[in-house]
Amino acid sequence: MPIDVIGARYRELGRLRLGEDLGDRPTALEVWRLTSPHADLLEAASELYGGSVDTWQDGYELTTTTAELPVLVPAQDVAAGQWLELWQGSTIARRCNGTELVSMSSSGEATILGPCQCDPEARDCKPTTVLRVVIPDLPDLGVWRLVTHSVYAAIELPGAVTLLVRAHGGELAPATIAIESRRGTGRRPFMVPVLRSPLTLTELTELEVAGPSLGTGRLESSASASLDGPHLPQPAPLAASEVPALEAAGASATTDEDAPHGDEQTPGPSVPPIPKRAQWEDLGRLLRSNLPTNLPKSAPELISVLVELEELMLETRLWPLGEVDPLDAAAAKHHSKPWRQLEPAGLDTFAKRALMVAGTLYADHRFGRLIISELDLEEATG
Repeated sequence: MPIDVIGARYRELGRLRLGEDLGDRPTALEVWRLTSPHADLLEAASELYGGSVDTWQDGYELTTTTAELPVLVPAQDVAAGQWLELWQGSTIARRCNGTELVSMSSSGEATILGPCQCDPEARDCKPTTVLRVVIPDLPDLGVWRLVTHSVYAAIELPGAVTLLVRAHGGELAPATIAIESRRGTGRRPFMVPVLRSPLTLTELTELEVAGPSLGTGRLESSASASLDGPHLPQPAPLAASEVPALEAAGASATTDEDAPHGDEQTPGPSVPPIPKRAQWEDLGRLLRSNLPTNLPKSAPELISVLVELEELMLETRLWPLGEVDPLDAAAAKHHSKPWRQLEPAGLDTFAKRALMVAGTLYADHRFGRLIISELDLEEATG
């Protein structure tokens, strides 16, 4: 059985960088720069992506001649690891989530110190996003880590990773990581790391329903491991007008050279097998037979229905990836204790709310809509 006090994680082989430090200032690059303590990995990369290997700090560096690298994206919760950070040289001055100042322990535990010190109109802290990818054409087992302060990357990468991984059933999702040049309100272009898919959005959606057809491997870890990091409130979304201004001011042009970002994160829970149609049908029938007006009256019967609902939501991935106990997560928003410990009246109210939320999610999912049309579940999910 797994050891509860030891978390699984991917071995880090090196870093993907968007720029270089010229001594007096960080400079953005239009091609990928790789750094690693392993010279042989960079020598292999130079044969594929151009450039020559040089010594750098305590390891080696390679400035390639390409802005695109073929990668595999493992399951990870990018949004949960995002912070607003202020760095002074190689030392972090403060970290916040947009509303609260946060201190991180060496073990990754987060402590709220007080209100955020940032001026919402002119933040000193920059968004920090961490993405891990596998470069399948290079030797060895492990991931390459990208740390970016791009505002656009902070907005775009979490959704892109979720879509890719979910469409490929939690398996390593093939993609291209690219450096994209954009222009804001200023004259100077800025560089944004993006994930591109070899498949169309339609093909990805169909793949999510039918199951992955590409021959990728699966990286799994124990259920006790987590890539999510501390679950604190995330920063308030930036207004559309804020994004170009921040990028034009150099938020993304700043490279990660001035911030080591050495705090490690571990892989998330292993993703369950591809949902089967029968599981979706079971979920639809459960929703139909337990409309809020038809709920059982006794607490044990209510709990039995909710347990079945929870299991089916996880099996069909109706609930977002990475959420271990969706009903407890929902209960935490309205109650001070787990839903199984609620009084009968509170449990009845919670059950009605849970079924209505599940019904709405079910009706919004493409596969759910197919089942609705065949099983006449409009009444249950409408």
